[in-house]
Amino acid sequence: AIEALADMQRRGLLADVLPWVDLGVAIASDSGALALRYFKESPLLLGLLESSSRAAVLAVGLELADRQANVAVEFIRIAPEAVGVLSPADWPLWMDLACELTETDFALAVEYIRQIPSIARVLSFDAVRSWVEFGMKLIVENSLGKPDYLGVLEFFRTSPAILEDIPDQAYRNQVIRLGGQLADRSPEAGIAVLAEAPAILR
Repeated sequence: AIEALADMQRRGLLADVLPWVDLGVAIASDSGALALRYFKESPLLLGLLESSSRAAVLAVGLELADRQANVAVEFIRIAPEAVGVLSPADWPLWMDLACELTETDFALAVEYIRQIPSIARVLSFDAVRSWVEFGMKLIVENSLGKPDYLGVLEFFRTSPAILEDIPDQAYRNQVIRLGGQLADRSPEAGIAVLAEAPAILR
């Protein structure tokens, strides 16, 4: 943190240094390695934000750190993009879902957070839970009898671009609902209807 102070000063961020340190301490109480990453990366990320947004980002980050330090760090990493597509009042709703995903696997929560700026452009929040539930139906059992999360991770990464190719948001919501219903029977069928939806609707 002391080493990063010079970077904070150079970027004109010293007005926010106390909440910045508070968040770092909260993260460090869970993981020293995460705190090191936070102090190293956060000056640049906070510098990309308007001054009016920084306090809100740090406040939400502190609340998240008390629940899941990993989620807090990933939130700070996407904050410059998230500010452009989500209002601060919506951040806790989206991040609550991330905290829920950590109960299944941290990798799922991290990938979900990274895709928030993309998926928020194409789905309203009331459809996002259905989108996540659709993805979770793509978890299969590997040859060792353990959960294989590759399908849902790929779904999180690729589906925002597919949905963006559907111009009407109401249709996107319906495609997610239909894909989720089909995925209950067959993950392959759910993915197929999602992949073909833009062409079918055209």
